[in-house]
Amino acid sequence: MSSVGSRTMPGEFDSKTEIQVRNIFGEYGKSTGRSRGILPPDIPALRHFRNVGDFEYLVVTHMDASFISIPIVAGYKDSNKNPVRYRPYQWYLDFVHPEIVSLPGWDGKAANKAKNGTELPDNALRFLAFISEALDVKLAHAT
Repeated sequence: MSSVGSRTMPGEFDSKTEIQVRNIFGEYGKSTGRSRGILPPDIPALRHFRNVGDFEYLVVTHMDASFISIPIVAGYKDSNKNPVRYRPYQWYLDFVHPEIVSLPGWDGKAANKAKNGTELPDNALRFLAFISEALDVKLAHAT
């Protein structure tokens, strides 16, 4: 996930990974040139966006990114380590801690060569299935 703006999100990548992704994929604001914040997929936030936007299909980009493992924000806990639900308010997000799960990565060059979904690396297909199931949406396209 990426976004431009003043905010802090729980689960942000370390700065080295963020810079790597930003530079490889040109993650800068189109009108301002401002650096985009780079975030791992955040299931609670994406569920919120799905509920608010009422979307049924998902497009996943940057499948050609190569990482050993893919961190995913699976949930949030408060300072007492109790599970809490996602709320889209900065004052709230400043005080929650992400629960990160990792899925195995895949060969980004192999993903880039795929002509259709069946040619994607197995771990990429598992990742897409995980995201689709977690959000209860169908996958429309992956690039």
